[in-house]
Amino acid sequence: MGTLRNELKKRVVDLVPERAYPALRGVRASVFYEPERVRTPHARDSVPETLSEEHVRDAEVVPSREEMLEAFPKGGRVAELGTDEGKFSEQILSITDPDELYLIDVWESNEYSDRSVEEVETRHADRIADGTVEILAERPDVALERFEDDSFDWVYVDTTHTYEQTLRELEVCRRKVKSDGVIAGHDYCLGDVPNGQWYGVIAAVHEFCTEYEMKLTYLSLETHGHSSFAIERIDP
Repeated sequence: MGTLRNELKKRVVDLVPERAYPALRGVRASVFYEPERVRTPHARDSVPETLSEEHVRDAEVVPSREEMLEAFPKGGRVAELGTDEGKFSEQILSITDPDELYLIDVWESNEYSDRSVEEVETRHADRIADGTVEILAERPDVALERFEDDSFDWVYVDTTHTYEQTLRELEVCRRKVKSDGVIAGHDYCLGDVPNGQWYGVIAAVHEFCTEYEMKLTYLSLETHGHSSFAIERIDP
């Protein structure tokens, strides 16, 4: 079976232009289902198979992450880890009106080689000028360490989506966010299926909730499947 699969893969690759390779990876992941690829981020004894009832009893499903923002504290100090082009940070500003918003990302990395931090600076020029927005071009978990513990009202995580990095960022956020604050994030899903990329966000969030007695409070349910989550302490 393995030999036949490899031969079929070689024949398809030979026939398809290189620009179509990302789509091919997604098709291959769907047709030639490999459970180990899905289980990889979860294949640790520390990751629970499910969350217990106490971790989900207060969870509310909302239509979109924008509606989830409506429930977050207004004003205060906020950080977005993984700002990319700065589109969602516009929603953060308009809906929650933070007193301070820190936009943190590694814009000059290989992943974002065709973008620059200047684009985000242009998009938020007015709010940078009035002191509301500050941009930190640095790895998010490292940048957060500059701040005092218990100093953020909430944080939104949308970075590499790997299990390791997401868990690392959640652990830093736990110290930097106030005891009654919110840790939220994007891509609470198995991955980017069309491109054959598997995420470790769900595994990291569930392990984090179990380890530190956190509970899911919001989960967005967009049709595209890239849900957002919000978690808070069970006993602040």
